[in-house]
Parts: sequence; structure tokens; C-alpha cells
Amino acid sequence: MNENEKIKEIRKELGLTQQEMADELCVSKQYLSKVENGLTELSKEKIILLCEKFNISVNWLLMNKGFMYLGEIEQYNGFKDSVEKLINSNERLNLFCKYYMAIHDVIKNKYKKATMEDILDVSKIIFITEFSTRKLKNKNTLEIIKQFNENKFTDKFKEKIFNEYCKLYVEKHENIK
Repeated sequence: MNENEKIKEIRKELGLTQQEMADELCVSKQYLSKVENGLTELSKEKIILLCEKFNISVNWLLMNKGFMYLGEIEQYNGFKDSVEKLINSNERLNLFCKYYMAIHDVIKNKYKKATMEDILDVSKIIFITEFSTRKLKNKNTLEIIKQFNENKFTDKFKEKIFNEYCKLYVEKHENIK
């Protein structure tokens, strides 16, 4: 069975009209009709959207392998990947928040009139230079948080904060003139 025939089969299996499926995929009814009749191909983005929205196996649709609908294992793996990404994002956000709070305290102790925007900018610069995605890729974020908690009060860390704050302050004021 061709890809276009499978797309038509999916629509009929789901009990959708061409208009309803076209709406779900954010395409016109005419475009979907051309796809189903083999006159054009569904874009890769729309194939992904179709599979995600209707729980369709990409392997079945594109390579004639397996079954039309995702099995429990495929669903679990997709769910597991999503949860892992969420946990990892949450840990990184937690690490950034810790950086912000420490940097905020250091700057406010010395520069009482420092703005929140400047402190946030300094936090972003330091965080990005120390923890680019490449550096964090194979590291345990919780271990990094532990190391940060041990090192956040060192003179070296404070010096880095003041250097970035002063550079940022000078750059902003040079742009004003």
C-alpha cells in the first residue's frame, strides 16, 4: 500500500472527513485530496504531525513495518523520552535559579542600585559560559548543583561576577552616549 493510500486509510479508520483531517493537519481540503489521490506528497512536518496527533506509527506509514497504531512500547519510549527531557530541563532551570540568586546577592552587596535586568544579564552570561549545552550534555546536573553550592562564595567566583557586571555596565552606558 502506498503512503497516499495509507493516509486515506488512516482518515477513514478515524472516521474523519477530508475537511476534518485537513483542519487537524493545518492544510487545505484540496491539498489533502491531492495527497490522498497521489498527486502530491504530504510534507515531512505534516507526516510527523499526523503521526503524533493520531498515534500512528511512522514505521508503518513510511516503511511498511509494524502496525498502524503505536504499540504500548513505542508509546512508553516516547513518554519516557519526554519525561527525561522535562526532568533535565527542570534541573537546568533549578541550576540557573541558583546562579541567579547567588549572583544577585553578590552584586547587590556591592552595587545597591544594580537593576534586576543587569543582574539577570550577568547571570545569563556566566551561566552560559560555564554551562553551555555541550558542557552539560554528559554531566549529572545534580552533581553540578552540589559543586556550585560549594564554590559560590569563593573569591574567584565573585571576581567573575564583578568583571561581567562591570563589562555589561560599561557597554550599556557607552551605547547611551
